[in-house]
Amino acid sequence: MLDKGLVLPTSFFLILLINCIASLKACDHDNTNSLKLSEKLTVAERYYEEKNYNESISLYEEIILIKPDCVEALYMLGKSYGRLAQNSGWLKAINYAKKTRKTFEKAHNLNPASEEIKRDLIEFYREAPRFLGGSNKKAQILMAK
Repeated sequence: MLDKGLVLPTSFFLILLINCIASLKACDHDNTNSLKLSEKLTVAERYYEEKNYNESISLYEEIILIKPDCVEALYMLGKSYGRLAQNSGWLKAINYAKKTRKTFEKAHNLNPASEEIKRDLIEFYREAPRFLGGSNKKAQILMAK
């Protein structure tokens, strides 16, 4: 006859072992995603530097789908939209400018200590027309922080 006192600890350790293995697999999966994300960031930055803004936007959007709080991807996505806005006809520029503001604001909210993001958001507020979210008052408030 089995000693019931030994069955409980054995099953407990078996469950613990299964959970540990599952956790390790999850960590490996996260490390793989992190590696892929860093590679995507590098490629997206290269596209941006080569002035291939549509490609950089595609990659930054992919990264943000996987990691919505990736400040670097949000910020550079905003910069990419901004460059397209500068080089587009006025109808497309309106759409890109709105996206620029939204991504800059998200990036700033996630990392308010970043002077680079703050500077570009202030510049956007100063230069953009009011109907696109531009505002000298917003720029002054942000500068005071």
